[in-house]
Amino acid sequence: FLMIRRPPTSTLSSSSAASDVYKRQLVVIAGKTNSGKSTLFNRLVTSRKALISPVTATTRDTNEGLCTYNKKIFKLADIAGLILSPVTELEKKVNAQIHSYLKRADFVVFLMDSKGEITGEDKIILHTIRKYNKKYVAAVNKIDPGQSELAIYDYYSIGADKIIGISAMHDLNIDELLDEISSSIKLPDEEQFAESPHLRFGIVGKPNAGKTTLLNLLTGNPETAIIDDTAGTTRDFITREIQIDSDKIFLVDTPGVTKGRRKSNLIDHLMFQRTKKLLESIDFAIFIIDATKNFTEADKQIAFLIKNSNCGCIIVLNKWDAVQEKEDRLRYWEDVFSYKLQYLSWAPFIAVSAKTSLRTDKLKKLLSHIINIYNKPINIEEINEKWRSKFCGRTFTHNKKIAKLKEIELIKRMPLTFSIKAVNPQNVHFSLKRQVENWLRENYDYTAMPIVLKFRR
Repeated sequence: FLMIRRPPTSTLSSSSAASDVYKRQLVVIAGKTNSGKSTLFNRLVTSRKALISPVTATTRDTNEGLCTYNKKIFKLADIAGLILSPVTELEKKVNAQIHSYLKRADFVVFLMDSKGEITGEDKIILHTIRKYNKKYVAAVNKIDPGQSELAIYDYYSIGADKIIGISAMHDLNIDELLDEISSSIKLPDEEQFAESPHLRFGIVGKPNAGKTTLLNLLTGNPETAIIDDTAGTTRDFITREIQIDSDKIFLVDTPGVTKGRRKSNLIDHLMFQRTKKLLESIDFAIFIIDATKNFTEADKQIAFLIKNSNCGCIIVLNKWDAVQEKEDRLRYWEDVFSYKLQYLSWAPFIAVSAKTSLRTDKLKKLLSHIINIYNKPINIEEINEKWRSKFCGRTFTHNKKIAKLKEIELIKRMPLTFSIKAVNPQNVHFSLKRQVENWLRENYDYTAMPIVLKFRR
């Protein structure tokens, strides 16, 4: 079971090398849980990338993003809060990732919370920063306007040389913090890294379907994100840049989506809403399904989110190595795709094992093929030449309602959107729309791409 629905013919180099996201100076935001690290991260990267909630220790994996200031640019990382007495394997993995980022950091923003006192956790974090001999600045967050000097006075007892009072929520003294960063380390000009926009692929699916394992595999770094058997380990978006052949793409790992319309769990609800927004902003979704389990209502809900967002889609049946009766399961999933996912019939699907790397080389080839299709110019004149002989001037009737099609034009690249001039466009039946879409797919390779048809006078 390698590939179903038109396997790609393009090739991929033997190693799909992943580059560390942006080879720029790395600034790490470190601090205890709930000190406002993610709020500060979102403020500095000027987009709501990190999940924020009043629940302690919401962040587990490290968020990365770019910050530009005064035409300078650096990479920013929001790490989890240090766990003083880790017990579970997950807690140990979280701490190991924290230490890994602090070791690699060029500069550290040590964040404390003005709404509490200095704690033993604060002292240990500062000791760790100093142990790794890192340049740093201490910042006290959640300062009320007009109270910065008074509010930070007691925090000098921790032994920091300089402390800045800030409010990430209210944008208080953020420029002063950025001045301190830019004056402490040499930052490159952002023009040095000007590049054409990369395609964005989002990995979506239920909790524990193997999304993070696939991310780590594709980046070539098993420690890119934390993997644990506990469902819902990933709570935030993890964005990395990878290179496939000569093309770079952004790969975004998302938290697992449950039936999140109900607000029974605040974090689950926030993750659902943000995944929904992400799908509206990415180019392609890599929809991960656990092949060992049956298709569920949550899988169906994710599929609907993909359909409604009009992004491209690849369906990945993961954990195929663990499937026992492979022929029976193959028939089961073929039926699912034929009868329950008809609205994604244009999406290719492939069975892999991210854990054992089974057929992941085929997945990489598929990604390469999709990138090549996307980058290939669409010759609308060529399409129109074939269109004229097939549809142009023909009259179509359904229930005595008449429609006549004229020329076709491309109005948007993603989602692939065609505008079709017609007489009586309101009479165009869905069966004719399906006929037009099928004709486009039969004559042109639009693998993994949705097609939107707009009929106008």
